[in-house]
Amino acid sequence: MLNSAKIIGRYTLTGTVKLISPLVIRAGVYNDILNDTVDDIVVTYHDGQPFIPGTSLAGVLRQTIQDIRPDVDNVLFGSIDEHKGTQSVVQINDIPLENTNISVRDGICIDDVLGVTKDGAKYDFEVIESGAYGTLRIDCIIRECHQNQRVYRIGCCVNQVQLLLFLRHLW
Repeated sequence: MLNSAKIIGRYTLTGTVKLISPLVIRAGVYNDILNDTVDDIVVTYHDGQPFIPGTSLAGVLRQTIQDIRPDVDNVLFGSIDEHKGTQSVVQINDIPLENTNISVRDGICIDDVLGVTKDGAKYDFEVIESGAYGTLRIDCIIRECHQNQRVYRIGCCVNQVQLLLFLRHLW
């Protein structure tokens, strides 16, 4: 029996991402033992290096593709189906950021009904200032099971320049 998950092709896009405006990429840690001076901190690796999670990029890319070509979404990003789930074709790596300058900004919470600041609703959050950069890597892995699907035809005719232009459109 042949394994339909056998890899028959791979397309890789690499490039440099440079922040041209500040980035808020939150760690989901609020005023805990990791940082007791800032309410909302930037996501970092264990060594303190800030990064853009590949999962965050994948989410943005998936939503954009759903808006443009909903018929391709599950093929590229996989699906969870009790009977016929599929593996993602797209793999997006984290982007470790270099030349980072993290600053702290203030935020407030506005009451939806009154349109004024809620009492005690001031908070601080970290941002990565513009100028940071990192290496983007996106792999599109074509398997035997994709030969009859749209992704195979898309992958065979899309070159790196076209994909880069598409990604540039996202940002």
